[in-house]
Amino acid sequence: KNIITWTSIIKGYIENNKDNTEAIKLFNEMKKYKNIKPNEITYSLILKAINNLEILKEIHNEIKNNKYENNIIIQRSLINAYSNCGDIKTARLL
Repeated sequence: KNIITWTSIIKGYIENNKDNTEAIKLFNEMKKYKNIKPNEITYSLILKAINNLEILKEIHNEIKNNKYENNIIIQRSLINAYSNCGDIKTARLL
């Protein structure tokens, strides 16, 4: 499996399930492989699946550590994710 395969499967979970728990589990499973790193598409998809502020903050820190925070796709996804989690203040600061 490569990042494209993992991202495609995660996308399938998000688009076809009402509960995104499985997509988040798969995302976490993917990160266990040292040779596979999420890219901006993977992050933007998983951000759509998050409705828990604590999990969102963890992934946001990961995005910062992987130097994707200035990516426009990621920024837009982060704004939407924080808004969906009810943290409008942080969304506005992004």
